[in-house]
Amino acid sequence: MTTAEKLAQLDAHSARVLRCGGPKAVEKQHALGKRTARERIELLMDTGTFTEVDRFVRHRCTSFGMGDKDIPADGVVTGYGKIDGRTVFVYAQDFTASSGHIPQISVIMGPCAGGAVYSPALTDLIVMVEKESQMFITGPAVVAATTGEEISAEDLGGADTHTTMSGVAHLSARSEEEALGAVRCLLSYLPSKAGARPPLMDFTEHEELQPLLDTVIPDDSSLPYEVSVMKNFALPLLQAVPEENARRGELLELIEAFQWFEPIDPELVPVDSLLREFIGGGSYKYH
Repeated sequence: MTTAEKLAQLDAHSARVLRCGGPKAVEKQHALGKRTARERIELLMDTGTFTEVDRFVRHRCTSFGMGDKDIPADGVVTGYGKIDGRTVFVYAQDFTASSGHIPQISVIMGPCAGGAVYSPALTDLIVMVEKESQMFITGPAVVAATTGEEISAEDLGGADTHTTMSGVAHLSARSEEEALGAVRCLLSYLPSKAGARPPLMDFTEHEELQPLLDTVIPDDSSLPYEVSVMKNFALPLLQAVPEENARRGELLELIEAFQWFEPIDPELVPVDSLLREFIGGGSYKYH
């Protein structure tokens, strides 16, 4: 076999694997408004930086007729690439083909049940997509059969349930794009390896002193005072933060505190769309 023939054979094998579980499986995934594992990874990584590892790996299972089944990449896409120019390793289970001191982030973009749900629960951060992802040990059918309780998959283990009630998940996003964007944002706060310093962010100097705060607490510490007067200082304080700082999360603690007093009009605060949803009580939740 010539070198050209070997390269042609390699390209043919690669094309077979890149078809994932086949055109019908991919079409079904797209019809549900979902991406394939590789498409999600390409969306997450800096353009053109992802290098796949063990693309041609094959399983060695022979039980239950598995010996006759060809599962591209054994149903898991693994590799490395860059996010914001920094090297990141990633893996994603391919639903179309199959059912150290390293921070791990799980993005749930579909049903995750049974034994598979334990793995993301043990990772450091979990991001879920509303109305699309669920996490539970047993599904609604089993719950109904064993307890007689009727419950939907969304109420049992949806994004809202796990970000507002159980605390299993940390972030809830309205779409896959928003979920993966949140991952990129989270990674921007983390160092590239254990023991390294986290990334330094640009600081824009502005008016750091807020004389208004001097009038909140009485000079005499024995005197009571009304905490709710803080609402009078909410907008001046928030508007003093430049937009570039707001995009890096500088406003989160202030906003969360001020929300106790009264809703803040997000249009009056210099923030990006994700943080704007947080202020306005939207579906994107920071916890």
